[in-house]
Amino acid sequence: MKCLKIYFSLLLLFNANFIFSQLNITQESVSSKLADYYKFERENIHLHLNKVNYLTTETIWFKGYIIEKKIKAPYAVTSNVYVNFLDSNGNKISNKLFYAENSTFQGTFKLDESLKTGKYYLQVYTNFMNNFSEDESSVFEVNIINPNEKNTIDDTKINYEEINAVFYPESGTFLEGISNNIALKLTDCNDKGILIKDIEIVNSKNESITTFSTDSNGYGRITIIPQPNEKYKALLNVNETKIEKQLPLQSATGAIVSINNFGMKDKTVVTIKTNATTSKNNQYSLVINQNDEVSVIPISLANENQKSIAFENDKLASGLNTFSLIDSEGKKTSERIIYNTIKKPSDLEFMVNRVQSDSIVISGKSSLLMGNLSISILPENNTTQIRKTIFNSFEFDNYLDSPIKNINYYLTDFTRAKQFELDNVLITKTSKYAIDKALLNENPNKKFEFDNGLTIVGSVNNNLDNASENYSINLNSFVLGLSETTKLNAKNQFRFENVLAIDSTAMHFSLLDRKAKTKDLNVTSSVQNNKREFYKPFKPNTKTCIEKSIVPLDDLTFPAIEGAYILKDVIVKSKKKEDNLTNITRFNNASSRGYKITDDEASKYRDILSFIRTHGYNVTENGLDVIISRTYTTTLLGNNSPVIFLDDSPLEDFSFLKNMLLTTIDEIYINKIGFGAGANGSNGVIRIYSKPVANDLSNIKIKSKAFYITNGFQQTISYKNPKYTNVQNDSFKTYGTIHWVPNINTDANGDFKFSIPNLYQKTIKIIIEGISTDGKLLSEVKTIAIP
Repeated sequence: MKCLKIYFSLLLLFNANFIFSQLNITQESVSSKLADYYKFERENIHLHLNKVNYLTTETIWFKGYIIEKKIKAPYAVTSNVYVNFLDSNGNKISNKLFYAENSTFQGTFKLDESLKTGKYYLQVYTNFMNNFSEDESSVFEVNIINPNEKNTIDDTKINYEEINAVFYPESGTFLEGISNNIALKLTDCNDKGILIKDIEIVNSKNESITTFSTDSNGYGRITIIPQPNEKYKALLNVNETKIEKQLPLQSATGAIVSINNFGMKDKTVVTIKTNATTSKNNQYSLVINQNDEVSVIPISLANENQKSIAFENDKLASGLNTFSLIDSEGKKTSERIIYNTIKKPSDLEFMVNRVQSDSIVISGKSSLLMGNLSISILPENNTTQIRKTIFNSFEFDNYLDSPIKNINYYLTDFTRAKQFELDNVLITKTSKYAIDKALLNENPNKKFEFDNGLTIVGSVNNNLDNASENYSINLNSFVLGLSETTKLNAKNQFRFENVLAIDSTAMHFSLLDRKAKTKDLNVTSSVQNNKREFYKPFKPNTKTCIEKSIVPLDDLTFPAIEGAYILKDVIVKSKKKEDNLTNITRFNNASSRGYKITDDEASKYRDILSFIRTHGYNVTENGLDVIISRTYTTTLLGNNSPVIFLDDSPLEDFSFLKNMLLTTIDEIYINKIGFGAGANGSNGVIRIYSKPVANDLSNIKIKSKAFYITNGFQQTISYKNPKYTNVQNDSFKTYGTIHWVPNINTDANGDFKFSIPNLYQKTIKIIIEGISTDGKLLSEVKTIAIP
């Protein structure tokens, strides 16, 4: 049971004769209900994107961070993370599975050149999130620009063709006869805030009641005492267009929660208000909570229209706190959310240590100790800002019914004035967690699994005698360094759980008897949990006018990437080669050098070992033993042998190739860098395919069976800088990228260091985000000069 610190001190303020327990909304009962409601782990995931404006010729790079909502700290338990790539209407373009380790993961989406210019989205989720009625996924918006359409997205300007003005009464009720706070949100059709002054509130007689203004993000606030049977409206002059907007109709009875946490330093004043026409016999409870941390305070307004409570801010949970007013029937009548200041890490410093012709070394110092960071380096004039920061994902949007834009504006140099502006925003928000559900015991049920790796199941189709006693199945992958064995059940079935299966890699099954001898195998298999759907699909706001933000280019062209057209020519030419190579689409053969073994080719070599020897490997024959190796060592353990497959089955003993004639071979693929083969392929991969009617191999049986992983975990790839043809023109400085560092750690003093390519920029923009082991967050945009 978790209680906010304020409960015990404030309870003494109230009448001891107040019988609160009869409502069955006591501190103990609500604590118990919220503990049940939040008993399952709730993962929150943030994506740090390397930028927000992408050309269709580029790749989206991102780093994922994971926390558990209640503990507000990195959550290392999560492993299976899905990311949907969605179009402007929320339709799924593609889905990828990523493996998270120690609460982080990295990923990419290579963009299709046929995509149209517009808004796109990345939605990140886990299967376990499906257990909750609330949407625990996170969504990130990007702009994608197709250079062939000769247009771009300019969403920095306000579109005045359609103005949205919405009033939000504080805590949800506009109560007549008493003082009310009402917030205004004024935006264009793309939800961009509009700053205007001298907004006038008038009554039905056009008598002026008050005037106010909105801030640069489009929010403002008025205080007004609405009279019975009176109507009010706002008169706005937006870009020389006069607009009238009705205020909400007031309620004759009710109770509201009004909060001021910016007027007095380090204090929050909560006022419960009602009016003369509301029964004073009503008894209320004020429930203050953040997740399962809760305090319940009984409220009695007998002979009073309001009651105020002042308390120290350090008695509240840090971050967002929800204040819910519950009536005597257990119904929520009002809700108000406030932000209790979290000290944002500051004093982020960068220093250029060394400038060389090809690289620049930069050191940094942060107040984030023992933290994990990701850093995007862009030209100074690149328009990228962090649209959704790690503070959004882990402190604000994960609690609210709708996201807050530009949160770094409020949190950077957090003054009392900015606190007031942020509080105006929060008046327009409600919690996505309805406390009514917890009070009514509508708790989540665990119907969806917490995935940890992939599950591979299958059946052996051989006729086996007493399979569960006499046979087992081995799952092996040279590429992944995997070898696991499990018993068959009575129905010849097997199951492997928690497998780290990388997409587009091969695994092999072997049937073993009680003496561990390999037997002939006929097997069917599948992966069970690699295509998890999320049952709360993201639905973009269809009322936007983003199409009006897509404007034709004037003189600006897009940055050209060296070799882009050459790459297309290579692909065209290689089709001729692919037509002759029948196995090029298998596994990662497309990334290998393929050889079709014709009669002329076979006549050049004595056998297959001679072919391998003349294609970059040392081949040593010592009696019956055969050793195949690279001329140098590429692994820390000193092993320099390639991985060799015969008809997609791994060869553990290379002597199997001794005296094998090349005339029996159809194709050979040599991948010297081992692309897609993991650490075990660091010395290369050789795949050999025999001719279907090769008599010399007709009596040879490879008893293991290959299983090709599709829709597995995405392989983590290293960032590769685009080779721009010009890094000094305006197009590069607007849309280009300098570098992306997805994984860097700070030490116990907060120090870190990284290097970037030297593109001879006078100044660069650094966008950095991260988290410490205890959950402290970092999100900054810095511009530094390069000497």
